[in-house]
Amino acid sequence: AGWFSRQDRPTNEIKQIDHVTGNTVFFTTPFHISYRAAQTAQLTSFGYTFVQNAGIEDLKVMGGDDGNIRFQWTASSWAKNIDDTAWLNEGISLAYTFRVEVRDSYVHDAVWPVPGGGGYAISLSNATSEALVENSIIMKANKVMVARSAGTASVFGYNYADDGFILGSEGWIEVGLNASHMVGPHHVLFEGN
Repeated sequence: AGWFSRQDRPTNEIKQIDHVTGNTVFFTTPFHISYRAAQTAQLTSFGYTFVQNAGIEDLKVMGGDDGNIRFQWTASSWAKNIDDTAWLNEGISLAYTFRVEVRDSYVHDAVWPVPGGGGYAISLSNATSEALVENSIIMKANKVMVARSAGTASVFGYNYADDGFILGSEGWIEVGLNASHMVGPHHVLFEGN
């Protein structure tokens, strides 16, 4: 109940505050689901400063033993034209992020493609919202994409994703693009993949 989210709060989304008037908080984008006071919905500050407008481009990364690329506590940031290979855990991790883009990249060949997170290609977790993964090739991993208590208003568009498998069970075909790996993801768009 606390993996990849606050305890017992797997349905969530990160918002950016536009302004506050009295007791009313205005956000830069609308809520994408109805949060009910009867179910003890909460508005909570993380207490962290988000890194903003940071990007990496035209880079090959390999051999990370806790993932290769990790965006955490970031907003309005990007990875573009990345060749990401031979990682343990996640090839690209988006955790606690808002409006992060991954585009024109090649994420492939996890070193230990097994269930439980050992070889996931692209992972959205911990309330990550409004992410864009576009025009990328994602393959040869246990899960080519996962959303774990995250993904609200995210778009996976025009990617090629294939060859999801379990090491030692080569006959097993893993699910490709999905926003249902764990409870909480909602309003994720898959288009043209």
